[in-house]
Amino acid sequence: MDGGRAVAGGRHLDRRARHRTVFTPDGNRLGFVAQHGETTAVYLRPVDGFEAAHVPGTEGAVSLFFSPDGEWIGFYGGGA
Repeated sequence: MDGGRAVAGGRHLDRRARHRTVFTPDGNRLGFVAQHGETTAVYLRPVDGFEAAHVPGTEGAVSLFFSPDGEWIGFYGGGA
């Protein structure tokens, strides 16, 4: 495994990510950048669960953050 640590579902946390894991402002969900195959993306999971869901449109993410109200996800991409 190069560049990451295994998480549920065969994904790997991207060690190059500036913010590997971020809680939503209400503390109910955890967001993280993970590598799956040749790309990275943002995933979300509830803090009381283990299944993470891919967030479509976040491919190439390297860092993420939430808006203060927790309704929006922002992320920085690797650029091409």
